[in-house]
Amino acid sequence: MADERSTVVYDIYQKAAQQFDYAVTGATGAMCTYILQTLKPKRVDFSPYSLETLALLVLIVSVIFGFKLLESKVKLLKVNTDLMRVGDELGARTANYPSLGGLNLQSGEVLTPERMAQETALLRANLTAIRTAIHMQGDVCTRFYVWRNRCLVSGFLLLVLARLSAPYFQE
Repeated sequence: MADERSTVVYDIYQKAAQQFDYAVTGATGAMCTYILQTLKPKRVDFSPYSLETLALLVLIVSVIFGFKLLESKVKLLKVNTDLMRVGDELGARTANYPSLGGLNLQSGEVLTPERMAQETALLRANLTAIRTAIHMQGDVCTRFYVWRNRCLVSGFLLLVLARLSAPYFQE
């Protein structure tokens, strides 16, 4: 019962986190579109226009990092699915070995003890490789998350600075 509840809670968390990332990326893209619509071409110099242009570029980079974050989360879910599949297969093989001998329940094939040991070793090696891949993909997700947020905050602050400094640069 506890495992089922944990799975449900994790599923809800994962969906909420993914929807939040969609919303942040979409809102940032909408902000970029708005800035592009209101931006009038001018000469680039030290002015609010230049700050607004820089804010737009930083926000566009934030959107790119947001899309890369979503992509890396999908890859992480795929690798996590592989981990669960291999873990289940290894668990089924080792749990059924004492009672059924070398019988593969999925294919009906009878395995020799040597072949069973080889396949179990291969599954354990795959499990280790997949765990390493999960850690690497998790690090990638974390980096994209951090950089997306840094760019988002920087772009927003640059935009506010550009809007607030406009009265001081009146010609």
